[in-house]
Amino acid sequence: MNMVAEHPTEHERNQTIKHGERVELFHDRITQVLDNSTCCLQSGRCAQRAVSCLVAPSVDDLVIVISIDDSLFITDIAARKSDATICISPQKGGLTIKAEELTLVGERMCRLQSGGDLELSAPAGSLKVVANSIMQSLSGAFVVISKLFLSKSDVINLEANQTMVSKSKQHFISATEDIHMDAQRINMG
Repeated sequence: MNMVAEHPTEHERNQTIKHGERVELFHDRITQVLDNSTCCLQSGRCAQRAVSCLVAPSVDDLVIVISIDDSLFITDIAARKSDATICISPQKGGLTIKAEELTLVGERMCRLQSGGDLELSAPAGSLKVVANSIMQSLSGAFVVISKLFLSKSDVINLEANQTMVSKSKQHFISATEDIHMDAQRINMG
């Protein structure tokens, strides 16, 4: 169903829908974004983003505005002139997306970013990472705690600038060809 909002007639403006509130629906263009919730419109009025308008507005956006009594609310962004990235940003608080299944797809790139902590949690399931290559860069500790740790590769190169410790109740080192140990001192036992 296509709905085109035109400026309302006098009869439509005076219709009462709930407890005496007069409602008017119209379109306007944003001329200035004052903060995360207030925008100036081409008509000279200012409007607040409705809670349901999650896309952060930009200058020159064509928006749908609802007027309830003396308050104006931007309910939707109908069109944007630029190809700028769309930002989903609630006015206050957090944002939770909940679904039986959720997929985020970036055709060129997908980025998860946090100014603080980032937590991935699947306590009743598994976490799978599939990639051509993985680069990890840490300024602090890298801790893995698990019941079983398996790693398989054609070549493994472990390098430490200071000390490397390998400890276990039983320790097996086996090679099908050579074991080479090279140091200034080798202490055994």
